[in-house]
Amino acid sequence: MHHCGTPNPDCPISKRATSRCEPPFLCACRAIHVAATDESATVRIAAARALHVSGRTKDAVALLMQAIEDENEFVRHAALNEIDEIGAAAVATKDLIEKMDKQNVYIRDLAAHALQQFAQ
Repeated sequence: MHHCGTPNPDCPISKRATSRCEPPFLCACRAIHVAATDESATVRIAAARALHVSGRTKDAVALLMQAIEDENEFVRHAALNEIDEIGAAAVATKDLIEKMDKQNVYIRDLAAHALQQFAQ
């Protein structure tokens, strides 16, 4: 849902925007959903983090799966940081992590650590 309450078909989590949020958290939930469709990958990753810390890890992982495929290595690195923070609950990202370009040493190290967490 957008902050105005209308459905947003581009939002991977819009179907749950109001169904799991109740006042006084409804405004925060709506703001997160607006952020989830922002042009900026940084804002979308921040929305994923907010979803995770609010207990909506599955929704966070859905956003991070999009970010991990971004052409910008800084976006991929930021997404991997969040996936690493989530840990084993982000196992749905495993195939994408295995297939991603790991020429950047920081991405390679984060990817290896995330994959190690999934194996435990």
